[in-house]
Amino acid sequence: MAGIHWIKLKTAMFDDEKIRLIESMPEADAIIVIWIRLLVLAGKTNDSGLIYIQRDMPYSDEMLATLFNRPINTVRLAMKTLESFDMIDVNEAGVISIANWDKHQNIEGMEKVRIQAAERAKKYRQRHQKAIPDDTDKSNVTRNVTVTASNATDTDTESDSDTESDLDSNNKKHSAASASPSAQLESEFDEVWSQYPNKKGKKQALSHYKAWRKKSVQHTNAYLLERLRLYQQDLSANPWKSPMNGATWFNGRFDDELDLTPKPQNRGYQKNTRKEIVPQWAKDQKAQYDSNHGTNNPISDDDRKRLADRLAKLESKVD
Repeated sequence: MAGIHWIKLKTAMFDDEKIRLIESMPEADAIIVIWIRLLVLAGKTNDSGLIYIQRDMPYSDEMLATLFNRPINTVRLAMKTLESFDMIDVNEAGVISIANWDKHQNIEGMEKVRIQAAERAKKYRQRHQKAIPDDTDKSNVTRNVTVTASNATDTDTESDSDTESDLDSNNKKHSAASASPSAQLESEFDEVWSQYPNKKGKKQALSHYKAWRKKSVQHTNAYLLERLRLYQQDLSANPWKSPMNGATWFNGRFDDELDLTPKPQNRGYQKNTRKEIVPQWAKDQKAQYDSNHGTNNPISDDDRKRLADRLAKLESKVD
């Protein structure tokens, strides 16, 4: 990536609620310094707020402690604090990303630096390839041209990104029709986001989406839309589940293993054979009731016969 030589810091930075809370914590000064150092690293990487040495080589806590000249425990405390305040995010691969980087930095200007650097390197290679004799060792030429182009890119990038005003004025001269890669990613993200059921955490979801797309050419919208379709099936099959926040699902949770096996349905009535346990106090009350109402003294057969005879005599007298 073509790094830039400046980043934006707000003059009201220390009035921010999160910064003020951090200032009340132990090692506050060290945490704030590490926060600013991370912002600088993100500017050097110049990849939508991501921080890494190479795409497949993230910074470890030990590396950051060496770069920042801080104890490893202080760096770990700072990383944990900043992550808890949602100021940074660390994905499963260990890549750090600055939250809301697009909101606070001149993304269009940074994107233009990357595009111009790539175009200059391409033109430089083309010019040198035309000047190369046919019998020249192409492997050596390619290697030399690549090194020279890289140096030229660094020099040109520095001149193009000295001030933010220069970038802004150059951006206005470019046609609006030539969309930047960042704008293209946002457009493709909106396609997936419009179908996602829980619209919470869009900014963080976009940041996770960009980081995921840039890791591999195999990370496509088609794959993500298919995972979303399966996730929606899983939600339909399990109504007790609630859809995750968008920021959570886009942070790699779309690769969660889903059980889409049809659940067996209960097609008939099943008698409840559970035996009810009657508490002792209820048994005591029933015994008292039976005692008061004579249910424990049933009528004998003789008594029942005598009652029947008396009833018959009374009925005969009435007739």
